[in-house]
Amino acid sequence: MKTFYVFILFQIIISAYSQNHLCSILEHDTTIIFNHLQTDYLDDYRVALDNERIWFYKYNASYMHANEFTLYCFYINETKVDSFIIKIPRLNSSLRKDYYDNYNLFTVYNDFILLGYDRYLLILKRNNNTFKIYKKLKLNIQLLPEFASFISENSIFLARNENFSIYPKIKSNTQITVYNLYPAKKGYSIQPFFPFIASTHCRYGGDFFSVNSDRTCISFHQRTNYHIDLFDTSLLLRESIHFTPDYWHQVPEDQIRLIDSSQQAYILISCVMPLLKKHSFLDHVYWLDSNTILTKYFNQNICYYDVIEKQNNEWKISKSQLNVNTPNTNEVITKKQYWIVKQHLDKVFIYKNKMICVSSIPAINPIGKTIDAYTADKTTYFKNQSACFSIAVFTLKYP
Repeated sequence: MKTFYVFILFQIIISAYSQNHLCSILEHDTTIIFNHLQTDYLDDYRVALDNERIWFYKYNASYMHANEFTLYCFYINETKVDSFIIKIPRLNSSLRKDYYDNYNLFTVYNDFILLGYDRYLLILKRNNNTFKIYKKLKLNIQLLPEFASFISENSIFLARNENFSIYPKIKSNTQITVYNLYPAKKGYSIQPFFPFIASTHCRYGGDFFSVNSDRTCISFHQRTNYHIDLFDTSLLLRESIHFTPDYWHQVPEDQIRLIDSSQQAYILISCVMPLLKKHSFLDHVYWLDSNTILTKYFNQNICYYDVIEKQNNEWKISKSQLNVNTPNTNEVITKKQYWIVKQHLDKVFIYKNKMICVSSIPAINPIGKTIDAYTADKTTYFKNQSACFSIAVFTLKYP
């Protein structure tokens, strides 16, 4: 039985009636479903945004045929897709001698593509419709990166939360690094304080690092506090955003200290989950523009969004507790309601006034079905088939 992992994007019905609903700042443009690209999990694909283009690939080569993969490029403004066959002799051994079936790091900048696994990076450069190896690197950093983004053609932002255990030789389990390509060396590195790191194992892992659209600011947000630090590309702290709203249910400090003191944090998942269901925690930070941020957080296990804007050099919450309603099970889905979409967004990217939501969905039309019927159809579908890769584009309507 294949894993049932998807709806579509938010688990909301688009409605124009509630100003306290997430749809009050979103207007659906289009949804593209790639019926020929099937996946049980969105994590089967690596996805990256570069200006108006969404890049994605699925590298699933066997040991005997590990020389190529297909790279797809979706153009947001034109809603079209190009594909490229990337052929690299001995692709797996290009990074190291061991065999791996995919590269966890994937980011794109202009004509450059970065693939990475552990401390090894492979940078490809595009020449017309051909990609060739531009540079191979072995990183000299303390923690293996799990997040990467180009800052420029010569520098890469790398980050990591090490949440499996607390190693005596590692001073901090969180590290942010700016790595220079020429000459290849670690430029700047910081280790910000990040309590309750065991929570990143749980249902809502969250991306704690993000880079704004003009690549001048790096954000790092906390888990249990409504706190966001903003760094420049030299990793100097420029400002912090901190709120203590009435609706925030803080995790008790003694519980955080107890879990953080464990030498093997992942063992405490059963202790972490009840805390996350009862209290508040910050999950994602999305840059809408250089002066506007969309935060996603969970308050007593219910998903909400806030819009934060910088006005007169001060950050303020301009829209708060935008909720994600769950429809009645016997309600019929109509065209006006659009789709039932996923509460926990798989992949979200912001480009100018567009929100691009990448997901994997079943090839079932929900229009005219009740919630119960649609759920039953999906359950049957996933017993026999894989989901399809999809991209939905929304226009942001803020403030």
